Formats: sequence, C-alpha cells, structure tokens
Amino acid sequence: MLITYAKPMLVVHQPLVLVNNAQAIEKPLRKVPKLSNEEIAVFSQIERKAGAMTIDDLMKAMGIK
Repeated sequence: MLITYAKPMLVVHQPLVLVNNAQAIEKPLRKVPKLSNEEIAVFSQIERKAGAMTIDDLMKAMGIK
C-alpha cells in the first residue's frame, strides 16, 4: 500500500503546567530492617540474573515450556 496523503497532527501551542499534588509521608507505614552487605549482594545478583533472562528462560522457569 502506498501512502499518498497524511493528516496534519495537532500541536499544543500553550505550555502545559504541571502541579505537584503529592503529599509527603510523615512517618513510614512500617519499619523496614536495614539490609546487611551480604543481603544486598544476594539481591543484586538476583536482579542481574533476572535482567539477563530471555523470554524462553522465563517460560522454562515458570514450567510452561
């Protein structure tokens, strides 16, 4: 199919003003324990492995394939 005509796109000429409605939380909802260096290393390793997974690896890990 050959495209011979394209409709013009609408362009916003007025700048958008963003308003920050987020509220700061006064105190945490629950206490979170501090992680040791060993625990941080374990989580980092898991994140690296998960980031390197392909869709086939993920399907195999889930038992689909």
